[in-house]
Amino acid sequence: MDIRNFINTYVVFLIGLFLPWKRDFVVGQQSFATYPENVTVIEGGEVLLRCRINNRQGPVQWAYDGRPFGHVIDYSLPGYPRYSMVVNDEQGQFDFRIAQASLPEDDAKFECQVLGNPPLRSAALVTVISPPEAPRIQGITNGTVVEMSPGESQNLTCISNNGKPAAVLKWMRNSHQITDNVWNEVTDVSQKRENAKSMLMLKPNKEDNGIRVACEAHSAALPSPLVTAFYLSVLYAPGPPSISGYTSGDIIRKGDRVLLICVSYDGNPLASLRWKKNGVPIDLSFFTLDRERLAKNPHNFTAQPSDNNAVMRCEAHNSYMGRRGIPPLFTEVRLKVRFHPETVKIIGKDDVSEGNAVNLTCVSSNSNPPAAISWIADGHKVRQQSDTQEESTDGGYITKSMITLTVAEKRKNVVVYCQAVNSALGKSTMTTKTLTVLYPPEQPTILGYSDGTSIRAEQVQRLICMVIDGNPLPKVSWYKGDVEQTENVMVTNDQNAVSSQITILVGPSDNAANYSCRASNRATKAPLVAYISLTVHFPPYSVDVSSDPAIATAGNSVKLLCQSASSNPAAEITWLRNGRLVAGSTSDTVEGLFGGEMTNSYMLINLTEADDQSVITCRAKNQILEHTAYQDVTLNVQYKPVFSASIPTSIDVIEGAPLIVNYSAKGNPLDITYKWKKDGDKFTEIKGGLGEDHIHTENHVFKIFSAYKNDTGEYMLVGKNSVGSTSQSIKINVMFPAKVIHTTAKVTVKQGETAALECRCEGNPLPETIIAWSRENYDMSRAQITPGDNSVLTIPDVTKDDAGMFVCNAFNGIGEHSAAHLDLVVQFRPIIDQSPRFAKSASENGETARLLCIAQGHPDVSFVWTRGGARVNRSLEKFDMEFRKYDSTHYESILLVHTVTPIDYGEYTCMAQNALGTHKTTVRLMGTSRPDPPYAVTVVEKTFNSIKLTWTAGFDGGLRQVFRVRYRQATAPEVYHYIDVHPSNATEFNIPGLERNSVYQLSVMAYNKLGDSGYQTEEVTAKTASEIPAEEGILGIRRGSTKMPILLIVAISVAGAILLAINIMLIIYFVRYRKGKEDDDVAASETKSNTVEMYSHVDDLTRDDVSERTYADQPAPGSRSFYLDDANLENVNIYQGGSPTYKTFRETYASTPPRSPYGATPPRSPAVTTDFDFTDALHRQQHWRGKDPYMTYSRLQGSQGNVSLKRPVTPADRIRLPPAPPARSTSQLGDRHGKISNHMIATLPTQHQPRYGPDPTSMSRSPITAARGRPSLNAGPPEGGMLPRSMSTIPYSYHPDGVSACRSSSANPYSTRPSAMPPSPPLVVRPLRTNPRVTPRAYDYVDTEQLSGPGRGANRRNYYNPKL
Repeated sequence: MDIRNFINTYVVFLIGLFLPWKRDFVVGQQSFATYPENVTVIEGGEVLLRCRINNRQGPVQWAYDGRPFGHVIDYSLPGYPRYSMVVNDEQGQFDFRIAQASLPEDDAKFECQVLGNPPLRSAALVTVISPPEAPRIQGITNGTVVEMSPGESQNLTCISNNGKPAAVLKWMRNSHQITDNVWNEVTDVSQKRENAKSMLMLKPNKEDNGIRVACEAHSAALPSPLVTAFYLSVLYAPGPPSISGYTSGDIIRKGDRVLLICVSYDGNPLASLRWKKNGVPIDLSFFTLDRERLAKNPHNFTAQPSDNNAVMRCEAHNSYMGRRGIPPLFTEVRLKVRFHPETVKIIGKDDVSEGNAVNLTCVSSNSNPPAAISWIADGHKVRQQSDTQEESTDGGYITKSMITLTVAEKRKNVVVYCQAVNSALGKSTMTTKTLTVLYPPEQPTILGYSDGTSIRAEQVQRLICMVIDGNPLPKVSWYKGDVEQTENVMVTNDQNAVSSQITILVGPSDNAANYSCRASNRATKAPLVAYISLTVHFPPYSVDVSSDPAIATAGNSVKLLCQSASSNPAAEITWLRNGRLVAGSTSDTVEGLFGGEMTNSYMLINLTEADDQSVITCRAKNQILEHTAYQDVTLNVQYKPVFSASIPTSIDVIEGAPLIVNYSAKGNPLDITYKWKKDGDKFTEIKGGLGEDHIHTENHVFKIFSAYKNDTGEYMLVGKNSVGSTSQSIKINVMFPAKVIHTTAKVTVKQGETAALECRCEGNPLPETIIAWSRENYDMSRAQITPGDNSVLTIPDVTKDDAGMFVCNAFNGIGEHSAAHLDLVVQFRPIIDQSPRFAKSASENGETARLLCIAQGHPDVSFVWTRGGARVNRSLEKFDMEFRKYDSTHYESILLVHTVTPIDYGEYTCMAQNALGTHKTTVRLMGTSRPDPPYAVTVVEKTFNSIKLTWTAGFDGGLRQVFRVRYRQATAPEVYHYIDVHPSNATEFNIPGLERNSVYQLSVMAYNKLGDSGYQTEEVTAKTASEIPAEEGILGIRRGSTKMPILLIVAISVAGAILLAINIMLIIYFVRYRKGKEDDDVAASETKSNTVEMYSHVDDLTRDDVSERTYADQPAPGSRSFYLDDANLENVNIYQGGSPTYKTFRETYASTPPRSPYGATPPRSPAVTTDFDFTDALHRQQHWRGKDPYMTYSRLQGSQGNVSLKRPVTPADRIRLPPAPPARSTSQLGDRHGKISNHMIATLPTQHQPRYGPDPTSMSRSPITAARGRPSLNAGPPEGGMLPRSMSTIPYSYHPDGVSACRSSSANPYSTRPSAMPPSPPLVVRPLRTNPRVTPRAYDYVDTEQLSGPGRGANRRNYYNPKL
């Protein structure tokens, strides 16, 4: 900007110098027509400073606070994007415009300056004002409510920042400004802006409640003031509450509805009201009416006895009182309620013994005033002894009255009445009580058992107890000893007696047991009892076997004691061991339970390890009852761990494979601890090199995740329990593949020395033959090999042919082979290949000749080319050299002679040299010629039907040469056979198709475009093998063997017999089936038209090759050519309901107006069609992939039904034809549906049929189809009536009215009945290729009248067969 201002000033200076020279030409002096005026603008607005000049003589510019800027020539203002000048020089207009005025840049003085004589200048002030921020009251959010108390003062501060000028803040009370207790101040901030602050001390009173207090910010930059406000809520206490609806001292009755209303006026907030009864809150619900400034709580209740003398209080309070700690305001009333006693109750005994007295008390419920009580017994009023009254806690008074009543006579009961009366209310309450008179029953009697009678255990015994009289009737109970029996007891009550029967399932505990019957009622001081005792025989229900000691160890003895349970009479004991009877000690008896006897028996056993878990059985038998009790005990013999002798102690595992070994031991106790050792050291797991799990043990399980060769060794597993420990040794042998670990480096020896190649390997196992030496195309018999894992191959007196790469192959039968290559380098002087083909080179004049020199040698070989004794100079453009090193011993040098002339022809010398010597050869450069004959023709392989030759190519004459082999049988010398070798540069060829055990003479010739080399004068003689290799064939038949195993002969014979039987049954079935169909056809011949029957079985069309033949025949005039196009298959939409069917094609064809092949359009006849079900065919088409790849129209047509037409028929002949090759055909439906020809008919496409199309060499095309690359649908056969090879015509019946008719597969395919109607021209289908595996096995039938047409005779015999 400084540079621009400098240039501006400099231009103005130059103009000022120039102006005096122009003074004479000025008509008048320049002056301001319009002066700039001061402007005030809101920030972001636009400013236009006007400056108009009369008679302008000098340039005009504007200055900013005294600093000029802009260009005086073009009046541009670079660097000031918001500034611009509005210039109209003709009108003297030089206005200054400011866009989007901003602070503080544009708040300045702008001056319009005019240079010249006199110079002019006029300034104007631009004042940019900016609206302040919205005001805010500190600590108060806009629109909120602020609560205060009367007389409470609060300082409020309102702030509005960043205004220019500063905002004017005003405090407002509703719509009136507040001027008292207000302080304002303004502070400067950056960019010429100011902050405004106003403070208000607010001290409200009760009348200020609900006012709006606002702070308004006024500014010239604002269209209206900005406001922030809050609402004032002045809090104060409500008025005291009042109660209406009841006055203290009023009388109310129980059940009356009472409504008490509590009201409190005024207060902010309005009062909260609550009811208390005797100081306990009972109703906290209330509502307020803001307009009436009151709070109300109505309490509605039903008077109850408990409400008598109750104090009802209403309390009023609000939040203001809570903050100030002011207690609630209240008022209260006391209630008086009258009520009669609700209930009366007689207290005392319910029974009384005959001749005794009873005390009774009558108590009334609470009553106000107190109730009076009276008594009645057996209908007579009884005088009470005393009445008392006491105050109730539920309100009112309770009255009590007591009497004493004596019963002198024997009777059942006495009825007593008690009545309570409230005389003030005139209401009473009564209750009764019945007293029972008590007396005892007679002595009980037991029936059903005689003392001393024996009862077997498990039998049922019933006892009956009879008791007579008593009031109340007595309770009869059965006891066994002192225990009451409640189960299986049935009690029967009569009018004056009680019977109780007990049913006992007799057991051992019933032997000698005392059963008693006890009768009692309230009149008996002690129960009346009758007793009886039972005698029971019972067996021992259990035996108990104990051992001493309880846990024994092998080698010690154990004493077993068997004690039977109590038995009556005593039981006999026997012993069994693992189910076999053994002898025990003498038994004795002791007194047992329930009056029986217990039998004891002892047995002593000397223990071994085999006795552990042996089962010892003690058997106790009651001989009278023939009942036996058993008890088994399993011997727990402790012994130290024992490992099974059958577990392997040596394990082989292949490296990298996992290994899991479970060597659990048997011992007692079973808590065996296992420890693994390797080389004497304990371990539980071994980590791999990367920290991964390698060997892990868990108790007796040993796991190797991936075996490694270092895991080989002896492992020890120690099993230990509390008895002792046992160890088991396991040897693990990790077998790993052989691997070459060391070989000698490159071995370099001189020719004639001895070479030694060493190869060392590792592996497990290491057989003697682990290392094998080999070398391709080398006689290994020259080498001496030491066997083993460190094998040495020694070659004495080495030659250059011994040099090369030897392979050391290590393999031990595990994994892959490991091979290493050892290079043997033999040092020798260069040797040049002087084969005849390298002794010459040929080239035409003007071309580049290539002279090749190939040499072997070691160390490195170099080449020198000379001619006439002089070294060829590579620096000349004439010559160039190429050098190649193929390996350590083979080298090649090529001398290139450019632009060959006759003078370049001649001999060139190639010399190969290295540190051991040199070798030379001569190469002759000449013109191109015929090739030299091949040489070194050798037979390398002979079989029973072939001979393999190799040869060395001679000089090619400078051109590409090709080889030809000639051979003949020695027995037929005049017949030669010739074979051109492929590829052309091959020098090895196998001659096939020779006869076995025959002698052949063979020779090879080379030729190029200039001629041939001729065959060798001496032919090579070879003889084919006499025997065919005896290789195993199918079913054990050796190839070439003339003998067949007997088992195979028998199997084939059986299979053939089965197939023959199946064929006979099928023939019988189809003959009967066809005969039945012929009868059906005869019956239906009057209504069905004769059709084309295409009886093709395409399931079997893939078995044999189709013989190569040319289908050449001419179809009938008017025949339709139909071409197969897979692209159209994608557009075919075939539906019947939800599934595709062939019906769509038929209906499409039937709906198309037909065209007669003879030019006339026959009239239509109504077609009678039947519904078709193509589900099976379509299912096969879509899903039987690989099983039925060719499904032709004939199959679909023959399996779906008939289309019949009722019209006159004419006789016609039939010709039986073999079927055409299977064709995949389609119609042009889909997007070409509207272009269907009149005679189109399509077959249903299948998914895996071969694709067919027209033969492009023989088919004509219509203009439409030719443009699309498809043959015309109306194209006929080529001229001359010949169809090309791989083409066929499929005949199809034609009906003049356009309906194609097909017959069911049930029609007789051999029928010669006359046709039901004239047939249609044939449908010609031209396949692109034939199926290579098709065997014609069915026949097609063609109605021949389609060849003659109506009126031309139905006996025409010149039908062309398109299939033969």
